[in-house]
Amino acid sequence: MKLYEVNHMIVDLKNKLATGELDEQTVQDTLEGVLPIMQEKAKNISAMILNLQSDIRELKLAEERIMKRRKSAEKSAQWWLDYLLHSMEACDVNEIKTDEFVAKLQRNPVKVVIDDIDNLPTKYVTQKVTLSAKKKSLREALQAGEKIDGVELLKSNRVAFK
Repeated sequence: MKLYEVNHMIVDLKNKLATGELDEQTVQDTLEGVLPIMQEKAKNISAMILNLQSDIRELKLAEERIMKRRKSAEKSAQWWLDYLLHSMEACDVNEIKTDEFVAKLQRNPVKVVIDDIDNLPTKYVTQKVTLSAKKKSLREALQAGEKIDGVELLKSNRVAFK
């Protein structure tokens, strides 16, 4: 029996008690048999969740280690590229041919370098505006009884493991 089936059975029993289809003793006896199954299923699911959370922590650590190695490799590759570029430019060598590859100096597209954006004419400047809600202030206002259109406080539950 799956957890959702047990949940459905418990909800069904409670509904039948509320409508009078079953008496309280019958519901209580049935719940005594079903609740341990639900608790066992919940225990197993909780153990699986804890294992997954442990895996997630380990994966994050591995990602951080790999990211550091990647960034180090990127820095090293860029240093060697810069080193080769400066060497080729200093020696007026435009191309190096080997059996495996060809290294060639290539002209980059022109790029714009801005010293001070404040001194630019306004026709060359765009302004970005980012709106964000002050959730803490909204929560405090709503808790104080203020009514704000389009905003509500939402209470929810979560599962915590200790």
